[in-house]
Amino acid sequence: MPWANSIISGNLVFLSGAEGRDPNKKQEYPELVEPAESPVPASVEEQTLIIWNKIKERLEDVGSSLENIIVINYYLQKREYWQPALRVMMEYWRKNCPDILERPRVGTLLTNVGLDREDMKIEIEVIAELARKRQRQRAGSSRRRARRGR
Repeated sequence: MPWANSIISGNLVFLSGAEGRDPNKKQEYPELVEPAESPVPASVEEQTLIIWNKIKERLEDVGSSLENIIVINYYLQKREYWQPALRVMMEYWRKNCPDILERPRVGTLLTNVGLDREDMKIEIEVIAELARKRQRQRAGSSRRRARRGR
C-alpha cells in the first residue's frame, strides 16, 4: 500500500484504517487479478476481531496501547453490520482494554461506505496518544505550579 500503518506527530499516533484481511493470507496483488480465495473472512465478526488485533499490534509497535486511544472511527459497508461488530468489540475490550468501556472514546460511525474490496464489511481507524499517563502527570503538576503562583 502507498501509505504507512501509523505515523507519529508530537504525542499523537495516527493509525491508517485497519481492515479485516486475514494476515496469514497474501495481501497484495500487483497484477490486479483477484485471488481464487479471498484474503478476507466472510463474517463481520471475524473481520472485527482481526481489526482489533491489528490495532493493538500497531499501537504497541510504536510504544502506545489500546488504553491510549482517544478517537475511534468506524466505516461499515452496511448498517446491519454494526450490532454484530459491536458485540465483538465489547467482548474484545472487556478482555483487552476495559478502559474503553469505562471511558467511551469519541468517534464517528459511517455506514454504506464502499471499502477496498466488496467482501470487506468494516474498517476502523484510531488516533491515540503515545504516553497518556505522563501527559496527565505533567498537566497535573502544571496546575499545581499555577496554583502556587510559579
